[in-house]
Amino acid sequence: MMKNTKGKQRIKRKHQIRDHSLCLWLALLLFVAGSAAGCSSGPPDAAEVSAPAGAVDGDGSPSGSGPAVLDADETLTVSYIDVGQGDSAFVRLPDGKTLLIDGGEAEYGQTVIDCLEAAGAERIDYLVATHPHSDHIGGLPAVIGRFEIGAVFMPKAQSNTKIFEKLLVSIQDRGVKINTARSGVRLFPDASFSGGMLRAEFVAPCGDSYSDLNNYSAVLRLAYGDTAFLFTGDAESISEKEMLSAHSSEELRSNVLKVGHHGSGYSSTETFLKAVSPQYAVISCGAGNKYGHPESSALDRLSDTGAAVLRTDQLGTILMSSDGKTVTVDKKSAPQQENAPPASAEGADPSHGGADVPPSSGASAHSDMTVYVTGSGGKYHRDGCQYLSKSKIAISLDEARAGYEPCSKCDPPR
Repeated sequence: MMKNTKGKQRIKRKHQIRDHSLCLWLALLLFVAGSAAGCSSGPPDAAEVSAPAGAVDGDGSPSGSGPAVLDADETLTVSYIDVGQGDSAFVRLPDGKTLLIDGGEAEYGQTVIDCLEAAGAERIDYLVATHPHSDHIGGLPAVIGRFEIGAVFMPKAQSNTKIFEKLLVSIQDRGVKINTARSGVRLFPDASFSGGMLRAEFVAPCGDSYSDLNNYSAVLRLAYGDTAFLFTGDAESISEKEMLSAHSSEELRSNVLKVGHHGSGYSSTETFLKAVSPQYAVISCGAGNKYGHPESSALDRLSDTGAAVLRTDQLGTILMSSDGKTVTVDKKSAPQQENAPPASAEGADPSHGGADVPPSSGASAHSDMTVYVTGSGGKYHRDGCQYLSKSKIAISLDEARAGYEPCSKCDPPR
């Protein structure tokens, strides 16, 4: 009888947790934004928490119509942050505003914060959470707690996980609006610079009912002049097929492709890659990850496009920039070798014919990096790893390699 009573209590607690998550999500959906253009099969209108300082129109763009002409330094920069087996990208726009796409697992929240602070960011004007998986949203609550947030964009997909609930609570606590990310929604009105037109538009998701959360991924195309960057989250073949149906090749073509789902074999289909025609393919993944990402089948398809493949597990954080005409890879973040393509490539020419950047060894890419150990442990860690004690000891990566094993949780460079 006692066991039966305890069992009922456990079931009751589970229902209470589930109901709390659902109630929280429904509460966030009580405020409905105006309609946004998208695929004919697109989801309902955007959801909001509350009106932030700086209103956002129904299409997800800050108030105001028509292209804006703004003073700027004319350069757009992108940091594909090394967050192990996860995704996070930080963008500084030519007008100085900032965009953050995903935040890795929870233990990488401080890594993302450090990257933004090092770049001098004091505010995140646009925050995109591509979909509810923890390796994309886990670090965002910490980031939201640290920076002022302008507008948040998320697909209309939900999860009953604690980390998803934590993200929603952190957004609600900030009093920030949530705009639904879907095909056709723009982050802001087009802006004109001497380098060309700046435009940020979601090209997926195109539907509102998927069996796999990966296909809800908010896919953002950021175009500046003759150059473009495509951020795909974990979009797989179903989403890729829908994008090909809903958009022309010209609307998808991009100089830089953030490869879908960490280089999974279920993403980067041949027809999609042909449409995108990337010069550079960035894969965000953790060294020695248990999923085997990137998979050889995806790498083979990327190789067939002639794109230069850059991987965070080999190169750490990857930095790129565009002046509206040319995309440049920062040599410090992605060491080039003699048989690699040049660091700069003309943005408008889809027939780039580049080759993969030869993977650099961990030693050459990170030898001066600082990692951490404990007095009694046998492994080395990234700063902020949950397995570090208060008595953490800072040492160089070369020293760590000589006498310690890498932590499997925080995935420091090998």
